[in-house]
Amino acid sequence: MALGQGSLLDDETTAELAPGKAPEGPPTGESSASAIDRWRYAKVIGSVVAVGLCVFVISRQVSNLGDPRGESNSRVVIDSETGEVFPNYRVRENDGSPYVNSSTGRRTLVPAEKCFWTRDGKAKLKPTYVLLNEYAGRKGPTMCPDCGRPVVGRNPPPPMELLSEAATRESGGK
Repeated sequence: MALGQGSLLDDETTAELAPGKAPEGPPTGESSASAIDRWRYAKVIGSVVAVGLCVFVISRQVSNLGDPRGESNSRVVIDSETGEVFPNYRVRENDGSPYVNSSTGRRTLVPAEKCFWTRDGKAKLKPTYVLLNEYAGRKGPTMCPDCGRPVVGRNPPPPMELLSEAATRESGGK
């Protein structure tokens, strides 16, 4: 810097200290101490929210909620001896059907087929779970105990129009 030239910082410092000139501050008239306090408060709140979000995300991952791999391993199975339905059976990795029934310790759980028909030929939204004869070691076609219709592997649902009517009927016509 050449002699006789001051820096911008020197000019601001001397301007603040010049007699008769009011110091510049926040335009609202609040003190710089309260602005600093508000800034610290905002940082604390932001930090608490960030930590809370991290805890939530980690807990979801640890508990396996929302994990597509875990959800895709959930099946509706039926016991081939007792007919008991297990609506959320979790299949373990590399485990094949029939699955182990935890209450008996035997491999008697097989995939259940869904039947959405009523006896009068209408559709319903809550399925009847059916044990296929081939899984039970019986010969012949499998018949639904509710509607009397034949049930096959990957049993097809009723047409969408009938399911829509069932939704209207079962919700009370709303």
